[in-house]
Amino acid sequence: MIRAFVSLLLSSTMFHVFGQGPQWTLTEVTCHEVGAVLAFEGEVQSNGGVWKSQLVGLPDDVDVTGAQVTLPQGMRLVAINKTTTLPDVAEDLAWMAKQVEAKRLALDLEQALLSALDQERAYLEANRHIGGGQEVLLVDDVEEMRHYLAQRHQELALDRVDIASNVRSLETQLAAATADFDAFQLESQTTLHALELVVSGKGRGKARIEVATARAGWVSSYDVSWDENEAQLQISRFARVVQTTGQPWKNVALELRTGQPLRGAVRRQFKAQLQSRAEVSYDGYCANV
Repeated sequence: MIRAFVSLLLSSTMFHVFGQGPQWTLTEVTCHEVGAVLAFEGEVQSNGGVWKSQLVGLPDDVDVTGAQVTLPQGMRLVAINKTTTLPDVAEDLAWMAKQVEAKRLALDLEQALLSALDQERAYLEANRHIGGGQEVLLVDDVEEMRHYLAQRHQELALDRVDIASNVRSLETQLAAATADFDAFQLESQTTLHALELVVSGKGRGKARIEVATARAGWVSSYDVSWDENEAQLQISRFARVVQTTGQPWKNVALELRTGQPLRGAVRRQFKAQLQSRAEVSYDGYCANV
């Protein structure tokens, strides 16, 4: 679950418009046999002047010269540049570090409690045969003392089972939390590719950015089955989409097209390449075609 959260946190894409505050998301994908066009939309508002914004988390092969930007009336694109940045996850790293430290402290406390319990058991064991010699006792009834020792031994044994179980559980939780923190910390140092927009003017409304990438494509796939009732072979054709853009496509309007974005016909050898990369794809999608 934490890994899913980490992946989502690093792959979510939005504009950070200084002083504006809108969030922009991936809304449409036009997927070609080789390549795709990603469309991002969002509401922007400006009271004038020049301001910058970044679209973070793009594929590394995005060409800034091919990006298409549509702004509301009254706004003008001054410049667009390709840049790199690190994920802004300092607060999340701090939160995860606190969780790891809290689990480590809880484990230390349980281990200390277990150690104290073992010391008490050892002390009682050393006094198990109390009254069997010529000792001077602090209690008059030796049998009552022996009964107390036996009962206390049983209580400590049961307590030790619970504490030992807690220690094992906390050790597992701490190991998992530490592994997640280390993985997240490593991913937080991964450079993200971005487009930086310089915009001027005054206006309010929906803006749109379209960028092309070769990190996606689709291939034809066939499902073959035998229909016992019809006594004939049934063949269904599907399209398998493979993409490694780093963006989630599950809630995105997806359109399939042939060829390449703005490049005409596609050479067939690219299909085999896409199929070979299916195992490392970020997401998959099948549709009747």
